[in-house]
Amino acid sequence: MKIAFLVRGEKTKSAFADASLPDGVLRKIGTYKADGGDLYFIDFSISGETLSNARKLASFREGLPSGDDVRTLRDEASAKFCDLLYPHFCRFEKGLREAITIAMCAEQGNFDDEHVVELEERLSLEALYNVLFVDSQFVKDVRNLTKGNFTREKLQEGLGKLNERLLWDVLFGTEDMPTLRENRIYIKDRRNDVMHYHKITEDVFDSTRGLMKTVNAEIGQYLNRVRDDISYPKAKAGDAKMAAKMISESYADMLEGVRSSIDVSSLADLSDFSRIVAESVDSNAMSSLSRLAVNAGNSGISQAAQKIVNQQAIGLSSSVTKALASFQTSMPKIDLGVSSAMQRAIESLGAPQGAATTSLANLFSGATDNYRNLMPDDAFDQIKLAASTSMDFSAGLGIGTALSQAMKNDNDDASDEARD
Repeated sequence: MKIAFLVRGEKTKSAFADASLPDGVLRKIGTYKADGGDLYFIDFSISGETLSNARKLASFREGLPSGDDVRTLRDEASAKFCDLLYPHFCRFEKGLREAITIAMCAEQGNFDDEHVVELEERLSLEALYNVLFVDSQFVKDVRNLTKGNFTREKLQEGLGKLNERLLWDVLFGTEDMPTLRENRIYIKDRRNDVMHYHKITEDVFDSTRGLMKTVNAEIGQYLNRVRDDISYPKAKAGDAKMAAKMISESYADMLEGVRSSIDVSSLADLSDFSRIVAESVDSNAMSSLSRLAVNAGNSGISQAAQKIVNQQAIGLSSSVTKALASFQTSMPKIDLGVSSAMQRAIESLGAPQGAATTSLANLFSGATDNYRNLMPDDAFDQIKLAASTSMDFSAGLGIGTALSQAMKNDNDDASDEARD
């Protein structure tokens, strides 16, 4: 197991070289000659991929210099912590969605509700949190309070009169999974740390592991209780029906926000189109756009872009597809004859595909910068949020693999703790 750094300057190197090593930890220093100054590789390693070794390296790491002259190249101590936390977050996400499904289906009419299915199966964790823990009407009402001039007293008075109704509180009681509700932001942040292999300290590992064990136990208790309570569906049917209505309203608000925030008729054709392409089309799609533009001719590039959007919409939920369709209908046709820059880009399509793609990408990127102030700040943020609702929450998560390793990791965990 290793932690590795690239450091700058003799002073920083000396600080790493003089650090007192824990038992079993080895140090290796190498020079990396770069123009303008000396850089150094510094590695610390210990034999064995155990939790106790990860703790030792992590604790040692916290005493090393940091700052602008230090870059972390490898942190296998944090990686070990992430690997051990991974199954806990897999259980959490699977358990949370199971709880939502059971709570929603207390009203049998929700079983086939499209929005309910999306909530249970397709939303990313970020989007799921937004639906569960954000009251969109409350957000609107708060924004209305800040229109025009106001004072602190007036704002506080207005806030006191507003009601906030969270979907979570409609679906679940105060006794249901209280640790999750109270610590939801911390859980989401730590989950992101684990998924992206961020630096994790020993204290954060311990607190997160303990918290997730408690959260998952409470989710299990809820699921067992409602399965055994034959009166639960009848008692919760009204709440489940209300929850479905709130979900539909949430989706409607989101899509209406996308439509209302974009007034295409007031924008210059080039600025509108460039923003659509630059924000919505990835590099592979840009290449496809090049080919479609050649086939479509100068007058058809707007339709070509719409085809790209359609291609990228494959697999999206129907709600998001409808939002994109609404967005596409307002896309203007572009007379390329009035845009010499665009004309040059199209002419460049006769070049090799890579060069043509680069030319278009550079053009659209520049247009985006020039015309950014013409569109509402959150217009494309809302498009992205809508798109995120269609991402399978398990994408990139490897849930099946993680769960299959959970027992092994827990056993290794227990063994390492015993040795500690």
